[in-house]
Amino acid sequence: MPSLYAKLGIDDRERGAEWGAAQMVDYTAKRYHQIGDEYRPEVDLRGGWQDLNLLYAVGAQIASEATFPNWYPGNEFRAIRDRSLATMAK
Repeated sequence: MPSLYAKLGIDDRERGAEWGAAQMVDYTAKRYHQIGDEYRPEVDLRGGWQDLNLLYAVGAQIASEATFPNWYPGNEFRAIRDRSLATMAK
């Protein structure tokens, strides 16, 4: 099935991508999977909140549709999915 892939970005609205990249490097080097890798209240989570709202909206739209998303014609995965659906219908 086609999917939506969401990935963390580094471009901070107020400080720019360079600052965001530096924050990511610092976090990965000093806290990722280490003792200091825990919630910090000063971290700005607004971007994550916006991402969650967008992903929810996409999911809600798909759930309310009469048809299910499908691969583009000619995509190798579409034939596999169509065969799978035909098998399930029997």
